[in-house]
Order: sequence, then structure tokens, then C-alpha cells
Amino acid sequence: AQLVRIAAMVNSGARMASILRPALSQGRGVANSLRRAAAPAPQRREFARKAFTVDAAEEISFPNENVAEGRSYALNWSLCGSGIVPQNVAFRNLKTPELAAAGGSISTAEPKEVKFSKPLYVSTKAKLAGRVLYVQDCALGCLTANEVPVRMISDSAATAAAFKSLCATTRGGPLKDYMEEVTVMSTAAEDSEWGTEFVSSGKADKVVVMHGQLNANTLIKHMSMIATDAFLARGVLPLWGSGGPEAVYLSEGFEGVSHIMHGFAWSEAGFCRLLMGQSDASGVVTSLYDDVPNRISPPGAVVMFADDASATIPAAAELDAAQAAFYYATSCAPDGCTNFEAAATLVMAMAQHTTFYMVNRGAFVNPADVVKVAAGLPGKKGSVSGPLDLKVVSVDAETKAMGDAPATSKALLAKAATRCKGMAVVIQAGPKAPEPAAA
Repeated sequence: AQLVRIAAMVNSGARMASILRPALSQGRGVANSLRRAAAPAPQRREFARKAFTVDAAEEISFPNENVAEGRSYALNWSLCGSGIVPQNVAFRNLKTPELAAAGGSISTAEPKEVKFSKPLYVSTKAKLAGRVLYVQDCALGCLTANEVPVRMISDSAATAAAFKSLCATTRGGPLKDYMEEVTVMSTAAEDSEWGTEFVSSGKADKVVVMHGQLNANTLIKHMSMIATDAFLARGVLPLWGSGGPEAVYLSEGFEGVSHIMHGFAWSEAGFCRLLMGQSDASGVVTSLYDDVPNRISPPGAVVMFADDASATIPAAAELDAAQAAFYYATSCAPDGCTNFEAAATLVMAMAQHTTFYMVNRGAFVNPADVVKVAAGLPGKKGSVSGPLDLKVVSVDAETKAMGDAPATSKALLAKAATRCKGMAVVIQAGPKAPEPAAA
């Protein structure tokens, strides 16, 4: 019986090693398969030339495993899927008092933006691999139906605590089934290779790298560029900005007239805030867990922003559902959005429940007037005028003279044809094609 148990452990170890080798050589994509690895199937073995069958183990006990002390094989496999092969202890989803007891402090200084590169990414993973790790599995989106999983891997308990306060708590589940859409790798230990305080992100790798600080405002910007398409693929429209019951503003600068910061998420399942916490101007996080409900009523209006320097797009306009989809896809989508068809579909659906407005920052002589005009838009009506046949809302601000309207219209239609292929209703909501010049 003892020999059978030994043979079973050898068989299990050999199988796991065969899984780990390609994960280490091929990277994240293969490593993710580790999380779903099943127990070995029954196999025929020989010992001293006598055949016997080794049954599949229902549970494998690993030597020296102690989750409370940071030795968890399940977490180690999961971290391999995130790109880090841990060589030290690692703790997952510690409670706030436990993180506080671990000590440490963080800077919230504005970090330097560093261009993402493979050497930077590889260096960060190698450094984290040898350190004590604090892993926080959280989410963007405070409704289960609207969430995108995000993972923080840090060598700082204080950084992990701030991240935990900022993001929503994700639904539980086996580690082998967990797969984040955004990985945040944060190093706090002294490191001068890439600078003392910096941030960088790579959308293709779905990773944000931070060192020496956790400035929440900067982190949210980088996460948004990676997470937008992940939301859209789930049938959820992310609305990055701030606002309240009356209106949501898809731009910075509206914190003074907003009740909730940093964004919202809408789907047919409901409307919610994106984050559980809130950052002040200096990047310090405050938890709103007990102050704001997760599910909230859809706003009365959504105000989105274009940057058309020709001023062909009017300073302010009221949009119907198809127009909102057209101008979101061609002029107002956030950085990082590439799934324009899904975005346009979701905008049209949300526009059945709320009014969409568009403000063109490029049409204002004084940039300070943008916030004032946008804040006063909810509830106003426009009338059809101008070369784009939009319901223009009059504004009490100095605006620029219109530039080359035919060229702008042509460019908008070309973008729509590329980004919203086959979506006739959306494309037809744009401007009319310019008449060809007379011979």
C-alpha cells in the first residue's frame, strides 16, 4: 500500500511537471491552462515487474503546504498563469487588518510615465518572483453581472490594502478557474533600474506595472485602457468619468459637480459604479463601501466629449440613440477601445433609458467654458441645424468659426464604415455624404 501511494505521488508530480514546463517556456497563454488541470486519470504502472493500477487521486497533499504561512500550491500555480513563478511565500486576499498588521507605507506621488517594453515587463516579473507577495483578486464593476476581474500582485502589504479599498470585491471561486483581465504588478522595494516612481502599461499583455507608489488616479487611467474592451466583450458598457443621478460626464474635470468618481458600468442587468473606493486629487484612496450602494439608478443623462478642432461638430448637441452610437464610435470612445461595434450596440441600448449629449471641446475658444456648458446640459433640448443635421443646443460661451465641414463629414463617415461594419442604422445616423465638387 505504501508503494502504491508513492507511485501515485510520483505519477502526479511527473504530470504537473510536464504541464509546468511549457507554461514557463511559452508564457501566460499556456500557463493559464494550469489553473484548469485535472487530477490524473487511472494509469497502468509496473513495480518490480508486477503490474498494478494507480487510481486517480481525489486530493493531493503537497509537502510543506501551509496557506496561512503563505505556502499555497494552488496560488503558486495561479501566479504562474499571471506570469510570475513565485520563489517565496505569497498571500491572497488578506483582510484589511491583516494587511495593516504586515506594516509598510506607500507614496501617492504622481508617477513618471515610462514606455512599456518587454525588458521592463520581464524585469518586474523577475523581481516580484523572489519577494514576499500580496495578491488581491478584485474587480472593476460593483455588480457581479458587470464585473471585469483584476489582480494586484505586490511586494507591499500597504499597496495591496489600498488596491483592496479601491476596487470591488470579486465573486469567489476556485483558484484554478480564476483568470483576470487586468494584472497590476507593483514593486515597492528599492529599485533604480527604471526610476524611483513610475507607471507603465501594455494592452497586449493586459498588464499595468507600477513602482514606488500607488497613485490611484493614474492607476485607474491605465486600467481603463486595458479593461474597456474586456467590458464590451461581456456586454457591458464602461463609462469612465464621474457624475451622479442627474448626469454622468465621460471626462475629467467634473469632480466638483459629481457624487461618484472614476466611472460606471451599464448593462441590461443594471447600472453600477466601477469602483468600491474613491481617490482624491492627490491619489489617496478612501473606501465608499458603506456610503454608496453597488447598484444605482441609471442617470438622467450621459454627456460625452469630442475633440473636433474644425468645430464642425457643434459645441453642444442632443443625440438620439443611433447618433449617440455613431459619435461614440467615431469621436468620443475612450483610449483603449477597439471593439467599436459592441460599443455602438451598447450605447444604442442604453440610450433607450437615458438621454445622450455630446460636447465638442474643440469648438470652444475658452477651454474653461467646457465644464460650465456640459454641467448645464442635462434636461435641455436642441434643434436641428448645421451641416451634420444634429439637434444643436445653444450655449452661453464663445465658440470658434466652423472649418472645413465637408472634409470633417467625409472623415467621420469613413471612420464609421470601418468601425461599425454592417451597422446600417448607426452609419445612416451620421452626416450626409458631401456632394462631389462640380467639374
